[in-house]
Formats: sequence, structure tokens, C-alpha cells
Amino acid sequence: MRATLTFCFDFEYHARFRDLGSEHEYCGVFVGTSIDTPEINKNEISDWRWISQSELTDALAADASHFTPWLVAEWKTLTTKFPHLLPKKH
Repeated sequence: MRATLTFCFDFEYHARFRDLGSEHEYCGVFVGTSIDTPEINKNEISDWRWISQSELTDALAADASHFTPWLVAEWKTLTTKFPHLLPKKH
């Protein structure tokens, strides 16, 4: 998918995710918008969906265990330190 991206921050993490395994990675976090529909690599991603910013915040507050630990950490940093880079809510 095509998008104009703005770099926000990078971080390193090591986290287990349920009984599925663990990851130890260095990640760059970017924010952007696109009108393209993503092409999902089913070998890499087992499940996905479009979700609004407020729906994601609510879902994480209700039960963050449904999401990867690194998404939880990234979203907290994005919303607290970089809210000005997130798309405006409609």
C-alpha cells in the first residue's frame, strides 16, 4: 500500500505473546494515511481488521491481552507523546 509516512520513534523490545512464541526486535514506528487497501501476507499475519483510533483505545483498555504486547506499548507512546501526528478524528 502507498502512504506518506512520518517517523515518530523507534524502540527495542523482547516479549512473549501467549503460547505462540516471542519476539526480540528493533522497530521503527511511523504514522501515515492511505486510501489503498492493504494486501495481507497470510504467512506473516493471521488476523487483522480496520479499527478506529477510539475503538483501539477502548479495546486496549477493556482487555489488552487480545493484542500483542508491542502494540500496547506502541499505542501508549503514540497517543501520549505523538498525538499531533495521528490523523484527526472525524
